[in-house]
Amino acid sequence: AESLHQSIAVAAIIARYTFLKEMDKLSDKINIVLTKGAGPQVDAIDKVIYLKHGKDIFTQIAKVNFKNSKKIWD
Repeated sequence: AESLHQSIAVAAIIARYTFLKEMDKLSDKINIVLTKGAGPQVDAIDKVIYLKHGKDIFTQIAKVNFKNSKKIWD
């Protein structure tokens, strides 16, 4: 759709920009650079966050209904 309508392309750019800015704010909030995406590197950062801030911080900075969240807490 982005190649067909400029407005959709612009909306995608704005959404990505907003996402990146919010990730930066969350990183600043917990003093850890948050990794975007999924995989072992994200799980490693999640473990550091858990050890530094505890389980409750995740409800403020992340979706907690994924398997990898529960894996880190157990």
